[in-house]
Amino acid sequence: YGNKAAKTDITSAIKKLDDYRSNLTFNGQPFGTASEVVEAVMNLNHARATAAEEANYDGFVVGLALLLATTHPKTASKLQLTILWIATFLTLSRTGLIAISAVTGIVLLREKRYGYLLAGATLLIPYAIFTYVARAGSIDSAEQFDRVRMWQSFLLSARTADLFTLLFGYMPGVPIRYTDPYIQWFIDNQSVIQQGVRGLHPFNFHSHHLRFLLTWGLIGGTSLILGAIYLSLRSGHAFMLFIIYCAIQGASMGVTYLTTVSVPAILIGAHIWMQGRQGGNTHDEKQSHIISTH
Repeated sequence: YGNKAAKTDITSAIKKLDDYRSNLTFNGQPFGTASEVVEAVMNLNHARATAAEEANYDGFVVGLALLLATTHPKTASKLQLTILWIATFLTLSRTGLIAISAVTGIVLLREKRYGYLLAGATLLIPYAIFTYVARAGSIDSAEQFDRVRMWQSFLLSARTADLFTLLFGYMPGVPIRYTDPYIQWFIDNQSVIQQGVRGLHPFNFHSHHLRFLLTWGLIGGTSLILGAIYLSLRSGHAFMLFIIYCAIQGASMGVTYLTTVSVPAILIGAHIWMQGRQGGNTHDEKQSHIISTH
């Protein structure tokens, strides 16, 4: 920016990008303009490019690619792995990083690569501090996180439910309760304004696990866990890692009911499961059709 000619070129390029992006929308909303992003960066504000609407969605999709590359080492070069890790860091998704780090840690332990494991854990500490400051620097306590408040609301629902509800879940369409001390904002905005219904419902919870348990109860939840274990035993190690990845991600987001993440998860999960059934968990001789497809 000290060079006048360079500044003119940059300004012109930004205007062209703004003119192009002004005609683009996502979910009916216009994209942020290039000038807004550049201004945020130049002012040292925290800016993050988005692909799938929010950090956790981006982190989940990028993590799926990294999961494939980690569990099928013959399909990705070291450069590709590096790019995927950089992309994971850039999403600023804490849940996504925890999930893919857990999977990678299991792989490294299985292969007895303790040096890589220690180095990775050491690098994650300063990054964890950075993401906290970037996305939650103004939050004073853990109870201010909406995900934490949802778990508090869920525990209240579990304590006040009768035995039938605990086993089979809450009746569809019937409010769990009409007010809530933890997530009343979601009742007012999601239930009343967006859906035109009163009270707290399972769809107010932005977590696969909480929504599933509230809808289907302990019997449904136990059946889901047993089904995942059965499929893992029928397929192998790679599919088990996929289940672990989705289970961690599901603690704070809707893995199975958000089309942004559920569609790629189903496709890649089915691919990994079929490869495991065919005895191709490590892809020593086969290349992943998902990775190699252009």
